[in-house]
Amino acid sequence: MYKYINRSFMLFFQFLRRDFCRYKKQIKRYIVNFGIIRPLTFAISFAYIQANILFGTQQTHISTIFLIGNSMMILMVLTFSLMARLLFDLETDRFVEYQITIINPQLLLVQRIVFATLFAFCISLPFFPMSKLILWNYIDTSHTSWPKLFLILFVGALCLSAYNLLCSTMLKNPKSITSLWMRVNIPLLVLGGLWTPMYIIQSTAPKLSYLLYLNPIMYITEGLRHAMLGKNSFFSIPTCIAGLLILTTVFTAFSFYFFKKRVDHI
Repeated sequence: MYKYINRSFMLFFQFLRRDFCRYKKQIKRYIVNFGIIRPLTFAISFAYIQANILFGTQQTHISTIFLIGNSMMILMVLTFSLMARLLFDLETDRFVEYQITIINPQLLLVQRIVFATLFAFCISLPFFPMSKLILWNYIDTSHTSWPKLFLILFVGALCLSAYNLLCSTMLKNPKSITSLWMRVNIPLLVLGGLWTPMYIIQSTAPKLSYLLYLNPIMYITEGLRHAMLGKNSFFSIPTCIAGLLILTTVFTAFSFYFFKKRVDHI
């Protein structure tokens, strides 16, 4: 038993290392796209232009709320692009079928979640510091707890990686990706605090707010806003972490089920 466990974890780390080596050549592109260009365009578009048009100048609180909400588009796209390769692999090379002959299938899926989480988290780290440097007076960091913000970002990347893995195991083919984004992912983003915090939704549409407790995006945006603005009107950090970890567990469990149904492994 000990040898089996030791061998399994060795394979786990070997596959993890393989994934990092695979993306090593693309790391510069990811850093430029998500670490420089996205903060520049999002900060100017949402924290400066949009906030000023709607609420006037020097609305740093509103600018920060808008910036945090729209940052979810980056995290969602990034984790989805990393997880979608499983779907494409099942349609083409089917390398995953070889992998599950030498490692436990569930452990393999966990490895993919771990890789996507670490990669997406590292690429997303510069977003808020870069946004602050770009629009210094328009981003409110006077009460920011950077450790809490990065913690929420990490757990959020974990949850969205598990969610997008579930999507990849459920979709029948790559042609279904457009339908997934139009029918599920975009509504999740729009109703996940993209522009409106939870306390405003609760005051204007209380019945809808109950459903949004099932939306992982809401826990991420609320946690980031609490960590960055230090306001108790947002979800507390423990609440956000607990909600994200519960949803991560649910998404992962369903991924195991649909992957087994798809590949029919033992």
